[in-house]
Amino acid sequence: MISILYVDDETSFLHLVKGFLEMKGVFTVDTAISAKSALEMAQFHPYEVIVSDYEMPGMNGIELLKNLRQTGNEIPFILFTGRGREEVVIQALNEGADYYLQKDGDPVPLFAELSHKIMHAVEKKQAKIALKHSEEQAQVLIDHIQDGAFLAQDGILLLSNEVQATMLGYQKNEVMGMPISELIAPEDQERVIKRHFDRLAGEILPESYEFNLLHKDRTTRIPVRMSVGIGTYQGRPAVIGTLHNVAKEREQESALEKSEAKYRTIYNNASIGLFTSSLDGRFLGANPYAVKYLGYDSEEDFINSITDIGSRYVDTRDRDKVLQMLTSQGYINNFETRFYRKDGRIIWGLISAKIAREEDGTVVVEGICQDITSRKEAEIALQESEKRLKWVYDSGLLGVMFWNLDGQITDANDTFLNMLGYSQGDLKEGRINGFNLTPPEYASVDKSAIEELLETGIHKKPYEKEYIRKDGTRIPVFLAGTMLDEKRTHGVGFVLDITERKKVEDLLYKANKMLTLMTDFTRHDLNNQLALIYGNLELAELHTESPSLHEFLQKIRFAADTMKEQITFTKVFQDVGSQMPQWQKLVDILPYSMIPPYVTIHNTTPNIELFADPMLEKVFFNLLDNSLRHGTHVRTITVSSIESENALTILWEDDGIGISLDKKEKIFIRGFGENTGLGLFLVREILAQTSITIHETGEPGKGARFEIMVPWGGYRIFPGSK
Repeated sequence: MISILYVDDETSFLHLVKGFLEMKGVFTVDTAISAKSALEMAQFHPYEVIVSDYEMPGMNGIELLKNLRQTGNEIPFILFTGRGREEVVIQALNEGADYYLQKDGDPVPLFAELSHKIMHAVEKKQAKIALKHSEEQAQVLIDHIQDGAFLAQDGILLLSNEVQATMLGYQKNEVMGMPISELIAPEDQERVIKRHFDRLAGEILPESYEFNLLHKDRTTRIPVRMSVGIGTYQGRPAVIGTLHNVAKEREQESALEKSEAKYRTIYNNASIGLFTSSLDGRFLGANPYAVKYLGYDSEEDFINSITDIGSRYVDTRDRDKVLQMLTSQGYINNFETRFYRKDGRIIWGLISAKIAREEDGTVVVEGICQDITSRKEAEIALQESEKRLKWVYDSGLLGVMFWNLDGQITDANDTFLNMLGYSQGDLKEGRINGFNLTPPEYASVDKSAIEELLETGIHKKPYEKEYIRKDGTRIPVFLAGTMLDEKRTHGVGFVLDITERKKVEDLLYKANKMLTLMTDFTRHDLNNQLALIYGNLELAELHTESPSLHEFLQKIRFAADTMKEQITFTKVFQDVGSQMPQWQKLVDILPYSMIPPYVTIHNTTPNIELFADPMLEKVFFNLLDNSLRHGTHVRTITVSSIESENALTILWEDDGIGISLDKKEKIFIRGFGENTGLGLFLVREILAQTSITIHETGEPGKGARFEIMVPWGGYRIFPGSK
């Protein structure tokens, strides 16, 4: 039943209205004789409708309505009065009255109309309550959606959840009621607004698409994906949808694209082979390194050409081992094997692989393969070298010893130990030190040799020295060595006992000395005889006037002169090669003391030692004599050097007239020239004793230029001033 409060100051009318309304059992009616009483009763009873007279003492019906509305009471209100002025009707409706009805007229139709209006007012109120409840439920639902949610009608945003409002930078109550055009970025407004109204008009459009919202700051764009549909709100078509912020998705997509691009770059540029294959032996994919590693032109060529991976293995048993380990344990690490390249060449590879599953569940092998050909070839070469070294070590032909920079001998073969009179016990107890084995006069030689090792890692040429044996005696040796590590802290030396050779050299020296002595005596006797010949020739020429006899005497004199020259030559040449070559400092043998005051000599060579005949000093004396004697106006002589990969060239240059092209080689022939003809001939012979060559390469008219070519191993350059 519908509960009604009827207010009227006429008691008789109160009873009449109550009786008529309750007659059908649909309504229950309470009555109040004043507006004040009605307000009190409305506070304590939940009436569904208030029907009130207009004119009442103290407070009229409109004032009662205003009072109710001011307190937030939205109860349906019907003004039922005998007054029918238009201004009263307008005022009542403006203040929130639901209906207005005059009391005049036939009671039956009057009360039927009143009943109808009461029912209608209650239904309208119930519909409003239901709508509000529905909206509240919808709002609760919208507020719990993780994305932005909305309801829009006729271009106006009617409902929004907090997510959407926050996304846009508004409070929820701010954004509701705003035109949707103000919330869309200008570049997307036309498209989105058109679709909104086209959708309301019934057109079929995409239910999801992306565009940019416009933040409250009127600058920031918010990329969203809208999912939208058509619904009904208050009986009219409305657009209902969600807005998903895709900024993070785009960032993730961008990051994923960058990651994939980075991976692809690494994959394509990796200096290691990457591949995927099936268990039955076919390649499914490979990076450029793997393709190039096996000698193919492209990944397509690689995959299509190799139909059986096993055929690429040099030893097919290795393929069986790889498959067995993959199937039994699911992976394989650092497996070394050999492969055939496309061109048939054999290479070494280091394989690591594992069993994996692709998205569709297919079982594949993912792996890497590194080219270790250079390393394996180096290992094999090292093994061969170690075998050869072991052969040398054990052969007894050479002494072999291992040492460190402190001079300590850390290991040695028996040949070396026996050579010096030491035992393996002495070696193990650390009693053998290379510095202590070296006589003081060879300390500088050892120092130079160690400096060469530290700089180059190897002795370019063996050198001669002596060792002090355990018993104090000395032993001559040839020594060469090499460093064993990159840091050059440990080395190996090879020692050859040259005692027997030294004995032979000593015998040769003594024999040569005897020959020289005999030559000197013979030359002395021959010179005495020549003196007699020249004396008798003079007497004979004075005591004869016969022309024919004078002719014979001249021939005898010519023969005597020739003999004298030959004796002189033997005097000069007998010392060439008579002694062992030795190391000589260039600066010590240049003829500074023989240079006249009008000539200046410039020496720009570094601290050089030459391995040459002891007569090397005569080479530079004769070069000076040649410059002064034949250069005509020499004022400057320059001595310099140029080191190449395999030789050292020493240059002797002057500023004289030079040597003509037709004489550049003739000047080295014995007897050529205006003087004795022995100077430059002797120079070339002295140098040739240790394979040093000399040539004249100057430009005629601009001075002589002698190039002395010292072969690799025949010179030493030491740190120090020039």
